Amino acid sequence: MRRHIGLALLTAALSVLLTGCLFRSTEDLYALPERFPGYEDLTGKRSEIQAGLEMEYGTTVETAVIYSGDNTSVIQFQDMDGDGSQETAVISFRIPGAERSLRVYFLTTQGDTERYEISAVVEGDGTGINAIDYVELSGSGKKEVVVSWRTIEGVNQLGVYSLDELESNETVPVASQLLMTGYSGYSLLDIDRDTRTELAVIRLDPAGVDSTVEVYGWQNGMLDRLGTARLSAGITALASNGVRINYLTGVIPALYITSTLTDGGQATDIVAMRDGSLVNLTMNQETGVSVETIRGYGDIRPMDVNSDTILEMPRPHLLPTYGENLSSDFWLIDWSQYDVGGRAAPVFTTYHNMSDQWYLIIPEEWVDQITISRSDSSGIRAVIFSLWNGQKKAPTPFLAIYMLTGINSSSQAAKEGRFILAEDGDAIYAAEFFESGWNCGLDEAGVRDSFRLILSNWAGD
Repeated sequence: MRRHIGLALLTAALSVLLTGCLFRSTEDLYALPERFPGYEDLTGKRSEIQAGLEMEYGTTVETAVIYSGDNTSVIQFQDMDGDGSQETAVISFRIPGAERSLRVYFLTTQGDTERYEISAVVEGDGTGINAIDYVELSGSGKKEVVVSWRTIEGVNQLGVYSLDELESNETVPVASQLLMTGYSGYSLLDIDRDTRTELAVIRLDPAGVDSTVEVYGWQNGMLDRLGTARLSAGITALASNGVRINYLTGVIPALYITSTLTDGGQATDIVAMRDGSLVNLTMNQETGVSVETIRGYGDIRPMDVNSDTILEMPRPHLLPTYGENLSSDFWLIDWSQYDVGGRAAPVFTTYHNMSDQWYLIIPEEWVDQITISRSDSSGIRAVIFSLWNGQKKAPTPFLAIYMLTGINSSSQAAKEGRFILAEDGDAIYAAEFFESGWNCGLDEAGVRDSFRLILSNWAGD
């Protein structure tokens, strides 16, 4: 029966897309999925709960909005007991004016029947739900619930609840609250590699002095704090997508926390468990700020630049410029990855062209030997790599990489001496060597191997 539920939900989703959901009313968009086994019973229970709340509080009860995360649908089906079947339906309501205005109801099928009964309720305060996660924290095989409450004051509250520990509130079984805390960001990961998920909570100090990350995990039969690590001093806010889960060398889990500093710089703190303690691997103990801090460069983040599943850290350095290019900034980026001992090992160096959405892996022989300039005209955007001859002598061009667009892009790419690197939509990327008298160490094949397009989510997870 439960397998039919998933099929019915998929059919319902396709039906919405194919019938022009953009022109449907708000009520239609918030309606339950099309009929599936148990549909009538679940619909009836949902209406019964809503009517009961409206009678109790004397107000119109609304569907609670879930703003982000992987679980944003109005009705969600979950396998809460770990038996492989999605036996539990989850629905949320908001009761305007009530003391605990947000309610998340868990309705579970009874045995092999198609009847749903309330198995637990999670209660919270606020205007909506930022996110809700279902995750096994205790190692029991059953899932706990993590809810981010969006409060009226704008301060996020994070609650963790156990559906196994229930308090009877007349006829409504209220889930036991394991943790309630304010936060600036959070992540769920197995940071200590004990096969159970832990909760990492980031708290930013408004004064920028004492920002921290705390990790909570199951210990001695309860959810407890496993460790705390300081974050960089001077943090004003988390960067967009600033809390990321990834690995260190050796595939050791870590948190990469990127923040904006008061001076406009961007710091990334790498936090991991080492010898049973939570450690900030990049903290400079003298300055109180991560050694992985970028100032004076645009929007660049840690990324898996060599596709080995481990994030690399960027360290940009400014190239020398000559003549009219003195007002332009061109940078190379040195990438490195960390181990759990806090040691950074170099990976390689790149030039990133963010405006044209490509980058080039730079041979070691080029470092401290080159400069870069641009030459743009209608439909032709060129980046020119040149041998640096010092401030008193013009650089010697040896390679150009073009982004070609417009009706003449194919003919421009086919010009003598040019070779195509990639095509993306209406753009053709091509390159051309110049006679310079310097052996740059690359041929056409080498340039193709070193050239990469930047994906639209390259700075993301």
